[in-house]
Amino acid sequence: MRLISTLGSLLLIYATGAAADGFTSLNAKARFNTADVDRNGLDSSFDNDVQASAHGVYELGTWTIFGGLETQRSDFTANGGDADDKYKNIYIDLGAERSFGAFGLGGQLGYISFENDAFDIDSSVSFASAYAQYEMAGLVAGAGLFYSDSRDESATDDDETGFLAFVSNDFGNGLTVGAQVTAQNETELVELYADYLFKRGDVSFSLINTSAEFSTVQFVSLEGRYKIYKQFNATGGILNSDDPSGDSSTEVSTGIEYVFGDGAAARIEYVEYGAFNGFSGKGISFGLTYEIGKKRKSGYQPIGKTFAKKNSAVFFVF
Repeated sequence: MRLISTLGSLLLIYATGAAADGFTSLNAKARFNTADVDRNGLDSSFDNDVQASAHGVYELGTWTIFGGLETQRSDFTANGGDADDKYKNIYIDLGAERSFGAFGLGGQLGYISFENDAFDIDSSVSFASAYAQYEMAGLVAGAGLFYSDSRDESATDDDETGFLAFVSNDFGNGLTVGAQVTAQNETELVELYADYLFKRGDVSFSLINTSAEFSTVQFVSLEGRYKIYKQFNATGGILNSDDPSGDSSTEVSTGIEYVFGDGAAARIEYVEYGAFNGFSGKGISFGLTYEIGKKRKSGYQPIGKTFAKKNSAVFFVF
């Protein structure tokens, strides 16, 4: 907990100092999970599962600068693995948009890596995008090009260029909805999302469908919080990923958080896990969060963040 407390304090200090300088959105969190897992009677566990993330949108005149970082690391002993079986994900991106009245141009660079000792996975994806957009009265629509370079430990190198299109609408009453499509020769990514901020809480929904040459994976998340008494909020969420072969994973959480500063909160949650091949588990999650402004930027959604979110559950389908 000392590590999480320190990280949370640093994020809080940084965000509090910068918010007045033009941040329209800043979301940061650190989360520690521990649980016992059962697979058809075989007891196992995962330990030292730590997730940390920070995403921000900064307005500077006609420029919008956005970026993010997500990391996850875990020691995993399920499925008869050794105690030192580990997996970790890293995602980082940086992008910018320049507006010319209602029209705008933008681009993004990013990198994602996945490592899993138990399944002998070591792969990475570098990507870049460039797009044009039009904005009017809360509506943002645009299209552009997307390039990715995928690599794995077997020295496979697969680079593709495709197109992307997106649209979102901020209704001005706390509700924002949007959609984005990215298509390449062998891969298609579709994301639908909605965020609703109201006086006593917020709700976020995402549906992500990834179609590749040999598989299709669908990911759904629904999470929110509601103020129940003074500085206390009830929290809850569900993450689910599924593919046609029957492999799926589900994470359901319920908990409570205590708001100890403007946008800063400490959270504890009870989590139940279910996954393919008979995995099930129950655990506790501790975390710190900091949020100001909107849940996410309007218009173009960072591609890497979508992948990182899809793989943020303790169990996930590749």
